[in-house]
Amino acid sequence: MTVPQPPSAPRRGRRLSVWGRALLGVGVAWSVILWGTTLLARLDDAPSGPLILAILVLPLAHGISLAVLPLLALVLRHRLGSLLLAAHLFLGLGLRGCPRLGSASDTAPRLDVATWNLGRLGAYSKGDPTRCSVSDTTASAIATLRAQDADVSVLLEINQTRLSGLAEALALDCEHIDYHGQGVERFGGLAVCAARGGRWSITRSRSLPLPPGWRYVFAELSDGEHLLNVLALHLSPYGVTMLELEDAVRDALRGDRRALRDALGSMEHSVAEQSEQMNAVIELVAGFRDPTIIAGDFNATPASAMHAALRTDLSDVWRAAGWGLGTTRTVGLLPLRIDYIYTTQRLHPERAETFDCTCGPARTCSDHSGLISTLAIAHP
Repeated sequence: MTVPQPPSAPRRGRRLSVWGRALLGVGVAWSVILWGTTLLARLDDAPSGPLILAILVLPLAHGISLAVLPLLALVLRHRLGSLLLAAHLFLGLGLRGCPRLGSASDTAPRLDVATWNLGRLGAYSKGDPTRCSVSDTTASAIATLRAQDADVSVLLEINQTRLSGLAEALALDCEHIDYHGQGVERFGGLAVCAARGGRWSITRSRSLPLPPGWRYVFAELSDGEHLLNVLALHLSPYGVTMLELEDAVRDALRGDRRALRDALGSMEHSVAEQSEQMNAVIELVAGFRDPTIIAGDFNATPASAMHAALRTDLSDVWRAAGWGLGTTRTVGLLPLRIDYIYTTQRLHPERAETFDCTCGPARTCSDHSGLISTLAIAHP
């Protein structure tokens, strides 16, 4: 006779040690703070100074999380660690959103678009051992731009005099404006350039205003069959340098918070100005019928509310076709993505890469990397 067996006790999950619970608690707290700050950054178009500082490091913090949380789940070997990783990935898809994907036929016209802040071609590099000299910068920048061989280039932090030299060496047709529209050739500004004799040529252009007293370039390009709008844009920089900010933080730690309050107030003013400038651009682009590219130095990392607004109707080529952080400027050890190419929906990014310019070991042409993207134009 078979003796019935008593029902087995339910299996209990692996119990975490004290250290395991501590690690899990740190992971949960980190994720709550990280995603709470991310959501607040997306919604607040007039962030406070401390939130601005957090926005600067959010992309790096998310990158660290993607590297550390899988290791945490592996070390804990517990369902709660796996759930924490799954929650982080779910929030990444939900709050950050997926890039807007699209495709174009193999016969669709394509063009390579580049944007690069040239940093005045070494004009401010005197005495800096990490930067090329003015003459080396010019020669190296020409070689770098020639290697990229873009159909359309948006160049920033360059005056008309130096741009003329680049244009002659590279056979470019350029439309330039200095930042305040004063018409002085030695003043820095920005330009839209097209390869002379290439498929795309500039058919018309004009300077447009940005509040409070800035200018940017609008150019219409044609290949004989298609029209394309290109906007070269450089938003207001922060009114305080990172070195000044570091000094202010040190003073605050010693008990003197005056410099830090002034620095954060300056950053708040700059972000409000950037938001006002970008709203003017978005309003303009909303009325365009032809495919449009907005490219340049936005002086804002992708976690900010400004970029959340841009991604509502436009595609960020790096999110669509790039890989990694997409760093275009490094301040100390902090990698920043502040240079962008955005496109309207008929332009499908197929490639996005950054490029650098050097003139020797550890010597760079600019404090910015360039960004280049291959775009396909879909039929209406």
